[in-house]
Formats: sequence, structure tokens, C-alpha cells
Amino acid sequence: MGVNTTTFVSTFNVGGSSYLAGNVYTQGSATTTGTHIVSSSFGIGTTTLPYTFNVSGNSYLADGLLIGGYATTSNLYVQGNATTTGSYYIAGTASTTQ
Repeated sequence: MGVNTTTFVSTFNVGGSSYLAGNVYTQGSATTTGTHIVSSSFGIGTTTLPYTFNVSGNSYLADGLLIGGYATTSNLYVQGNATTTGSYYIAGTASTTQ
């Protein structure tokens, strides 16, 4: 990292809390062993953010998914059980196979 310079080093370590004002761009991986909080919008595989959480492309969730409101989708595949405590609507033919 370089500050007011054109010479950069490959490692930047910060001990303790840090605050960065402005935009931060990462051209590699970012890892946390704690919590990552995003206060506005979060996008994966996209540069447009029409919604608060945006994922472009196929996605895989290895565990549970809780949708606490209204949800629509063009394609949804469930490999396991699906439960609703409210109502559901299927437009088209319902099948037990793909």
C-alpha cells in the first residue's frame, strides 16, 4: 500500500479498528473471520444494484434459506423439503419430477 506515492507494497496490516472514508476497491480476495455488515446494497457478480441484495448468475446455498416476506422467482429448484406456513400459488403444472 502506498500513501501519496506511486510505490506500493504487497502487504498491508492494520491492528485494531480502522475507518476508511470514500470508496475501497479490492482486486483480489477479501476474507473475514468475523461479521461483515453492509449498510446499503450488496452485489455479487453484478455492477448494477436495483435491489438491496443482488446476485447475478447461479447461486448455491448449502444450508437453510429464510424468506421473511413476499418472494417471486422465474425458476426455483428445491433439493429437499419446502415448507410454508402461509399460502402458495403455482402457475402452470405442478410435478414431483423435474
